[in-house]
Amino acid sequence: LADGHWRPAASSTRSNLNDVAAAGGAAWAVGEQGTVLTWGDGWQPDPFPDALASLSAVAIQPDGTPAALNLTGELYERRDGVWTQVPHAPAVNSAQDLAFGPDGRALISGRSLWERRDGTWREASVAAARFDGVAYSNGVGYAVGDGRVFANADGTWRQVELGDLDAANGIGGGAHAVAFAPWGGISELWGESADLIWPRLSYVRTLAGHEDGTPDLTGGIAGTH
Repeated sequence: LADGHWRPAASSTRSNLNDVAAAGGAAWAVGEQGTVLTWGDGWQPDPFPDALASLSAVAIQPDGTPAALNLTGELYERRDGVWTQVPHAPAVNSAQDLAFGPDGRALISGRSLWERRDGTWREASVAAARFDGVAYSNGVGYAVGDGRVFANADGTWRQVELGDLDAANGIGGGAHAVAFAPWGGISELWGESADLIWPRLSYVRTLAGHEDGTPDLTGGIAGTH
């Protein structure tokens, strides 16, 4: 998206791409076979140490450092131009998503949900068989699991009342977090409650967060509408 218009951009890879993140003028994409791309004068490959990695998620930390998550649970970050594995990170089975919040907090989702607080990773006490997405907004951590959304504002996870949104399969952070359903409904999250702000689109797979406090439902949605 440039100057308010979507334009195709060659990815310089034949590998499937699974996630993209952008912040502070930087953009990163990750995918199969250890594929990492960075945006400069177009998408350019960035060397990754594991050519067999299936990178499921990428996120940019508050200090601008990119991090990538392998499907088998390994967490990597890029410092001084080199990707290295982060020690002591949990090996989450079928790892799906990654998010960074304030004060060094972080979330990893997959067959379980883990949160880093005060430098220590702990498994969250949330009853769900699979967690599809995680996000932070205004210091609150959010997770989507088994169609439900959970919020953690004070160290305790609580289920969010979704109201008219029957179920959710994804989430995006930003100034206001948003949850969405596969049939296209989108709700804005306010701590432990939610308001339906977009009743229906065609199939929605992912939605990027908005940073200015105003939802950008067209620019951030992957799907048809």
